[in-house]
Amino acid sequence: MDDLNMPRREEDEDDSSSGEDCDDYEGGDRDSMYTASQAFDAQGRRSSMEQHNAIHKMTQEDTKQILLWKMMVLLIITGTAALVSTGAYIFLAKGEEQNYQDSYSNFVNTIRDSAEFHASNMFITLRSFSDQITVEAIGSNQEFPFVTIPSFEAMGSSVRSITGVEIINWHVIVEEHQLGDWANYTLSNYQTMLAESRATGIRLQPEGSAIQQSDFVEGDILPLPYKVPSDTGDPNAPGELLLAPDYGPGPYFPAWMTSPPIFHPAFINVDPAPDALLMPIKAVMQARRLVLTDTVPVQNLADFSINAQDHENYHASLVNYTYNGGNTTAFFHPHSAIMVPVFEQLNNPSSRIVGTAVIIFPWDRYLINLLPEGVTGLTCVLRNSCGKAWTYDLVGNSALYRGEGDFHDPNYSHTEVVLPFQHNTSAEQDDSVVMETVPGECDYSYHIFATQEFENDYKSALPWALTLVVSLTFVGMIATFWIYDTFVHRRNTKVVTHATKTNAIVDSLFPTEAKNRLLEDEEEKQRQRKEQKKNAKNPYKVMEQQQANPEGALSNNGSAHNSKSDPIANLHPECTVYFADIAGFTSWSSKREPVEVFKLLEAIYSAFDELAKRRGVFKVETIGDCYVAITGVPEAQNDHAVRMAKFAWDTRERMRVVTKGLEGTLGADTSALELRVGLHSGPVTAGVLRGEKSRFQLFGDTVNTASRMESNGEKGKIQVSEATAERVRELGRGAWLTAREDLIEAKGKGKMQTYWLEINRRAYTSTTSTSMDQSATNMTSAIASAADHYEDTFADEPLSRGGEPEVLSRADEAPGMTTDIEV
Repeated sequence: MDDLNMPRREEDEDDSSSGEDCDDYEGGDRDSMYTASQAFDAQGRRSSMEQHNAIHKMTQEDTKQILLWKMMVLLIITGTAALVSTGAYIFLAKGEEQNYQDSYSNFVNTIRDSAEFHASNMFITLRSFSDQITVEAIGSNQEFPFVTIPSFEAMGSSVRSITGVEIINWHVIVEEHQLGDWANYTLSNYQTMLAESRATGIRLQPEGSAIQQSDFVEGDILPLPYKVPSDTGDPNAPGELLLAPDYGPGPYFPAWMTSPPIFHPAFINVDPAPDALLMPIKAVMQARRLVLTDTVPVQNLADFSINAQDHENYHASLVNYTYNGGNTTAFFHPHSAIMVPVFEQLNNPSSRIVGTAVIIFPWDRYLINLLPEGVTGLTCVLRNSCGKAWTYDLVGNSALYRGEGDFHDPNYSHTEVVLPFQHNTSAEQDDSVVMETVPGECDYSYHIFATQEFENDYKSALPWALTLVVSLTFVGMIATFWIYDTFVHRRNTKVVTHATKTNAIVDSLFPTEAKNRLLEDEEEKQRQRKEQKKNAKNPYKVMEQQQANPEGALSNNGSAHNSKSDPIANLHPECTVYFADIAGFTSWSSKREPVEVFKLLEAIYSAFDELAKRRGVFKVETIGDCYVAITGVPEAQNDHAVRMAKFAWDTRERMRVVTKGLEGTLGADTSALELRVGLHSGPVTAGVLRGEKSRFQLFGDTVNTASRMESNGEKGKIQVSEATAERVRELGRGAWLTAREDLIEAKGKGKMQTYWLEINRRAYTSTTSTSMDQSATNMTSAIASAADHYEDTFADEPLSRGGEPEVLSRADEAPGMTTDIEV
């Protein structure tokens, strides 16, 4: 055959080698031949799972009868294994569930025991403190309410250290007829009392406390019990401060001594009974025992008897905390008051109540040390009978405060266990006798819930592991059965393993029919090799085989193919071949590093491969900057010429988008590269020349003519032969063709009339320019935009090979667009 290389046009003389790449596919002297060995396509035409299944199916085609029998046996044994394994799993899973429930119950009991211990310790300590006040008064011959305890701060500091309470306020009971004497008593004793209390407080304060001597303020006091002004809401008209008896008849409950010491003397004689503690004081007078109140706003006591920094540090040492609202201070953690009655006579709860110790404590202190270290995943919701709730996550011997409200996981509401915080026991120390709740009193309880985290700690892989062991035991029962399938299993394992690693190569290298034939031949070769190896020790059998099948023997040695198998070849009478070359590539690549060259080619050809899949085009080969494809092979396609024309147009436009997007990394001259495309239609012989390295090949004059269409074409244009043009016209797409003004001189063909292919230029005008501008900054989005543009411009068509072409009619076109667009 004559040389296919034709002289290039002036603008492509520097890139003539590119044409040689495409023309080198020419065959022998008589018949044109094109050899295609398709490279690895990373994206593939099928998913890896589909290829895996297809290959597995092919390897089993010769053993369907055996597989059917094997599957029946396996089904019976597997069913038995499933029943036994399921039973084992259910048994173990129920065991884990029971372990989870038992552990939850045990930890709830631990919380109950710990909470009862903490509560009992606090209540006993507070009762002892109340008794100590009575003892001090009796021992010093003082009569209530005119009692001052010199060791009050020392006693209070000890109580606060043991129980974790924050404030102890002692309110004496002053009758109305005692007001005058009380005024004289307080004025005469408050300065000495404060001095002693403050000195003791400084000496006994915990390490790291921020309180200094300078924080204590000297000043006068109001001599009579007084009522704090009510908040009127009007800063210009504050409430009136009233002295007893102006705000009501006695008895009165003025504050006298506090622990820790107050910062300002003005706190002395404040009477909370008319407002904040009205109902709790009534409750303690009625119940004559300890009474728990609703939560109290301890932030109101900041800078009176609480140092804000010490308060934050104290709570930080107890619990961690997060907030669901805007409050970011521990002052808003739940605090309650315990009203502790002080009796006139020791160990006689029926004697007169002469005062009340108001104990303010943080619930944070009583939500820690409830669980052993390392136990997590339990939620405690603290509730009271006054309608409030707070949520804590219990983390070992610490806790996480989550805020006011009930935030437990509703999926675990069924695990709720209620633990009452017992406090309303009799004053005679008999904690087994629970007294009835009185008005003004709040009962508290812990509501414990499990969480997903806690349950997961008791879920393991043991049920699954034992199920697997049981299943493997049954697998051993069918070992004999699998022996018969050993060789087939090994063969399939090797094929599937190899196919998994090279699935894209196998699927894209050969058409399905050719691929199946090659696999069948390979299986036959393996069978012959096994038989030869089996009989190798018997020379007589080897001689008989060679005499009976000399060609097969030669094939087994690898020097010839088994002639008993028909060649893998077919004539495809209607095909269209596509040749594309990158004009200017040789000059461009000579100035680039190899990595940059491959970056360009991979970007372009991966885009082409995607278009080929969408258009139902079979990619044949890429070598260098030459891309070859075909339609009508391996399956007939009635619209092969139109399908290939669309593909050619797509690749040319996509090429421009890709190169424009690569300007930033590969240089400004990258966008100057253009595609030169040639198409020709006609018959093609396709098949596989089997041997050591079998390859799928195309034969025929159609391939050579398509190559000449490309090599005699022009930069940025698509040149088609008369044969292709005729088929395009037959399908109603003649408007796409423009006859070339000059005839080309094709080697071995003489002068030929060819055509330029242009599809719907007007439909591309506005959107293509926009897509290319965007691709300059973002190649990926530009390619995606171009893909969307092609979908909008060309109606979605069936991608399966075969079928008639479609004409898309757009009734709702934008202004200025043509109404009927051929696709």
